[in-house]
Amino acid sequence: MSGAAPQPDAPPPLSPPPDPPPAPAAEPAAEPAPAPGRAAAPVLVVADEAADRARLALVLRAAGYAPAACAPAAVWAALAAARPALVLLALPGTGRAALALYRRLRADEATAATPVVLLSAVPAAIVAARTADCPPAGLVHRPCPPSAVLAVVARALGAAGEAAPGDADRRRYTVRYRGIDGRGRPALIVTDAGGAAYLYSDGALGLGYPGPDAAGRLVRLARRASDGAAWAVVPRGAPATLAGLRRLVEPAPPNEADR
Repeated sequence: MSGAAPQPDAPPPLSPPPDPPPAPAAEPAAEPAPAPGRAAAPVLVVADEAADRARLALVLRAAGYAPAACAPAAVWAALAAARPALVLLALPGTGRAALALYRRLRADEATAATPVVLLSAVPAAIVAARTADCPPAGLVHRPCPPSAVLAVVARALGAAGEAAPGDADRRRYTVRYRGIDGRGRPALIVTDAGGAAYLYSDGALGLGYPGPDAAGRLVRLARRASDGAAWAVVPRGAPATLAGLRRLVEPAPPNEADR
């Protein structure tokens, strides 16, 4: 008797693939390491917008500084809480209100010695004209890369004696002009190795000018700021450190033998 061939058993259904193992937890982002050899100098960031304050503080912290930040209305409370080594003041728009705050910082006896760096979208020549009688420790023109902000901050702190040991002493400047600043103090216009020009007075480097003929442009501004006072060309000599520049403008102490 014939019959249908037995059918093979159907294969068992496939089981679903096992769940993939959980992904390892992401490592928390490491804080940027401070720049080698630099103390964590306290820097106060003053800007209208909270996002601007946060960006600038991040840039400074990544470079090894110890930033704090506040709005212009809170600057005096921030200064009373902790005295910074430098103030980074962002000028919004035309910057007139912030420049008025800058002048108050320079005029107040408690903050007059604290270097102030201005961060502005206003052309440098306009800021220089408005601050000719009290030049800032530095000026950064926006928009700019973070490196430009850090370079000016480092230079201002170096002039104030806050940079890493030996940094300020290694920089040398060539004296181009000698004259009187807007406050009637002896002053120099000097250039660095890169050709940028600076006003040197009262023991510190002030506003810097980059580009071709930087010294010529800066001396023309200085003449206008000092009511046309004469600025004499200085014959090219060997570059000098900040200590050497100080000796050029400060009177020598009296010689005991001459008394």
